[in-house]
Amino acid sequence: DCSVPCVTPTLTIANTPQTVCEGDTPAALVASVTSGTATSVQWYGPSSSSATLGALISGAISLTYAPPAS
Repeated sequence: DCSVPCVTPTLTIANTPQTVCEGDTPAALVASVTSGTATSVQWYGPSSSSATLGALISGAISLTYAPPAS
């Protein structure tokens, strides 16, 4: 239970979607908090379904995530 009203933060993600060709480096993904507050974030990899999260990306906890080229 929260002692103050709980507000789920709203984030927007820059540089999505993007098309990356083989051999190219994807642009960094940048989350911006548009309402509420967020003290940390967690990035997830792709999923085969829009209804589920993909795999947790270990160590990806800042507002910016630079996906690897491979």
